[in-house]
Amino acid sequence: MKSKPTTVCVTGPESSGKSTLVRELATATGAAHSVEFAREYLTVRSGRYTRSDLTAIAAGQLRLNARAVHATPTDLALWDTGLEVILIWSWYQYGRIDPRLWQWWHDSRADYYLLTYPDLPWSPDPLRSMPDVADRIALFGAYRSFLEGSGCAYGVVGGVGMERLECAMSYVGFNFPQS
Repeated sequence: MKSKPTTVCVTGPESSGKSTLVRELATATGAAHSVEFAREYLTVRSGRYTRSDLTAIAAGQLRLNARAVHATPTDLALWDTGLEVILIWSWYQYGRIDPRLWQWWHDSRADYYLLTYPDLPWSPDPLRSMPDVADRIALFGAYRSFLEGSGCAYGVVGGVGMERLECAMSYVGFNFPQS
């Protein structure tokens, strides 16, 4: 029977290279990976959502992350975001968080988080709303505070191109640093 793989969640503010990094890490490691459920969900709805949609988005992300865990042929499963994104966005957008989301996040935490620094150029996209780098850096601070306050092990990933991938790979070498 296969043991549970180490789960690594790539998280951070919008337009910070999360999806690209997850795909590059999956290629480099052979690990299965999830995609960001919110992108599919919001695309179908032309970017419109309400606070109640956050629960549906969270449930969808949980399903995709669980699928990556079960499908991976390695000791590693990669997630393109986790529920911390929903928690932080709910607080940022609505000033409150559904208690069910807190419980779901607690029950589904990754073993390790890669927090992407927003040092990449903003890429226009109908689902993005923060072209100002100062806003993305402030949101990055919220992610960092959340991970630290929750006692999560994490590493900050920055740089461009191969430098960014090498930074991430230094964390996912199966010998995770203790934070």
